[in-house]
Amino acid sequence: GTGKTTLLRYIAGQAFEHPQHLGLTERRIPMMVRLQSLAKASGVSRPDQLLAAVNDAQDVVLDTPLPSGFFVQWPVRNKAKWLLLLDGFDEVPTDKRARLLQMLRQLMSSDNQVVITTRPGSIDSSFLSEVNRFELEPFNTEQQQQFASRWFKESSDTFLRAVFESGGEFLRRTPLLLTIAAIVFRSTKNLPSRRTDLYKNFVDVWWREARNRGLEDELDSELRDIGQIALQHIATVMTEHRENTSLDVIAEPLAVFLAEQRGRPMSVTIHWAKRLMEVLGRRSGIFAARAGNCEWLHPTFREYICAEKLSAINPASPEALLVAKKWRQDQW
Repeated sequence: GTGKTTLLRYIAGQAFEHPQHLGLTERRIPMMVRLQSLAKASGVSRPDQLLAAVNDAQDVVLDTPLPSGFFVQWPVRNKAKWLLLLDGFDEVPTDKRARLLQMLRQLMSSDNQVVITTRPGSIDSSFLSEVNRFELEPFNTEQQQQFASRWFKESSDTFLRAVFESGGEFLRRTPLLLTIAAIVFRSTKNLPSRRTDLYKNFVDVWWREARNRGLEDELDSELRDIGQIALQHIATVMTEHRENTSLDVIAEPLAVFLAEQRGRPMSVTIHWAKRLMEVLGRRSGIFAARAGNCEWLHPTFREYICAEKLSAINPASPEALLVAKKWRQDQW
């Protein structure tokens, strides 16, 4: 939540037209790639794999496919090298990281510049010793005031006082959490002291807004009361199998759950599951489903929604024991 992806998007927006804003002396052609997508990309060459990753993430929708040989031809035509902006190493499944690091080393050995983002502790120290390392600084007091003024104008002091009284320095200094706090405060005029309660209030606010904008009107009567629970199941599946972002793949376990809850055959609930995911992807505000792929507004929301589901498990049940055994696994 410190703004890693936002920073990469800013760099991408400036690299070609305004390289001086980034401290660059010459233009760069930016290509922003999700490392989670690159880790599973297929292709004979590195350019093919990069393009496959871009297509998989669906962050950029192109009117026409990129021409063959673009990776070599564009730098020559534009007299500019590539700037590869590779986002979210921490979202790559553990068993795919070693191979991905080899790929990153090959990309770094080329004549192009590479920027990689990750949460702390996700990349081994041997790789870090090979690169220049930077850490995003949290918001300082002045930036907190600027943020509050843009959100609340003359009421900014009231908001900042509520943030301060909530007792969380981390909340005040983290862009994502401060944004969540602003959304909650705008709706409730109050802020909880616990971070989990802040997330709960935020999700509740988004859910109310989604319902007000017609979420339930798009769902069959048998699905209207199950949206939030379905979101928990989606989050759990995507935490367990982070490499699977396909709507079709994620819909299957959700269809099993719906079959158990509603007593209907899988031939019916698989269609319900896909419909539910499509609607939630448009309306929930924290989960998106487009072009057959699923993603979360931020990994933190997936983690919180998944934790909501796990917290409802009876601690004395066999299911709780199975969950507890996963605590050493990176994705948990």
